Amino acid sequence: MTQFKNMPRHEKITKIEQALDYVGVMITDRAEGENYEALYERLEGELQKLRARDDLRSRILRRQEASAFKLAA
Repeated sequence: MTQFKNMPRHEKITKIEQALDYVGVMITDRAEGENYEALYERLEGELQKLRARDDLRSRILRRQEASAFKLAA
C-alpha cells in the first residue's frame, strides 16, 4: 500500500485502469462474478477521484493563463 501511495498520479491512474480491466473480466467470465462488483465500483470511485484532481489542476491552470493578474513568485 505504501508503494501505491508514493506513485505519481499518472501511474496510479494506469494501475487502477489495469485493475478495472482485470476485475471486469472476473465479473463477466466467472460464475461468482457478482462477488467482485463492489471491488469494481470501489476502483471506479478511486479512479474518478484521481481524475477529478487532474481536472481541478487543469481548470486552475486555464484560469491562471486567462487571468491578467499574475502573482509574483
